[in-house]
Amino acid sequence: MKVALHILGYNDVFHNLNTQQNLREWSIWIELARAKYEGKSATINWRKEFDGLLGHCEAVTDTPPANFGPELIATYHKAKVVIVQRDFTVWRQSHQPLLDGMWNPIYTVLAFLDPQCVSRMKKNSMIITKGKWHATNKEEMGANLEAAYYEHYDEIRAVTPPERLLDYELGSGWEPLCKFLGKPIPNEPFPHINEKAALKEWIAITTRRSLFNAARNIVIVASALSAVALGLYWKSKLNELL
Repeated sequence: MKVALHILGYNDVFHNLNTQQNLREWSIWIELARAKYEGKSATINWRKEFDGLLGHCEAVTDTPPANFGPELIATYHKAKVVIVQRDFTVWRQSHQPLLDGMWNPIYTVLAFLDPQCVSRMKKNSMIITKGKWHATNKEEMGANLEAAYYEHYDEIRAVTPPERLLDYELGSGWEPLCKFLGKPIPNEPFPHINEKAALKEWIAITTRRSLFNAARNIVIVASALSAVALGLYWKSKLNELL
C-alpha cells in the first residue's frame, strides 16, 4: 500500500522503515503507547503529538501509527481510512520473523547493549504486546494473537464513519482504491511486494545497525574502564614511590 500510494501521488507516506531515520522518535511513540494502554489518554494532546511525528506525511501506513488507529481517526476527522485485512494465517506467515524476533534472547541482549535502537523498539513492542495483544510472553501471544488481530480491524470499522472508510481487498486492483481517493487509475499494474522478504531485509538492516551500536558502546565502556584501571594502577605506583 505504501508503494501504491506513492504511485497515486502521495509523496511522503509513513512506513515502519521511516523510524530508522530518526530513532529519537521511538521515545515519543513509547510514551504515547504507555498513555494509551495505561489509561492516561486524556493527558495527551494527540493533535500536537501526531503533528510532531507525522505532520509532514500525506498518508500513514504500518506501525507504530497503526497501533493508534482510533486516535488518528478522531484527530484527523477528514482523513480517509483504508483497511487492508488479510487472511490471518497468511498475515502471520509473512510476519513470523518479526514475531519470533520479539522473544529471541539475542535481541534481549542487543536491547541491553544498544539503548539507542533495539532497546527503544523492544520497549514499544512490549507495551503494545501487553496492551493490545494481552500477552506478556511468547505462549500468551501465540494464544491471543488471532483474536487481537480481528479485534483491531473491528475497532477501526466501529470508529470510522462509513463515508470515510474503504475495505480494500488485495487483488482487486486500482479501481476501488482510486475511486475512493478520487485519483485517476495509473497506467501500470498494482504493485506487489514480497512482504516477508521485505520484513526479513528490514530485520537484517536493523540488526546490523544495532550490532554496530553495541560494538561501539562496548568499546567506549571498555576504554573508560581501562583508563580508570590504568589511572588507579599508576596512582598506586606513585604512592609507593612517595
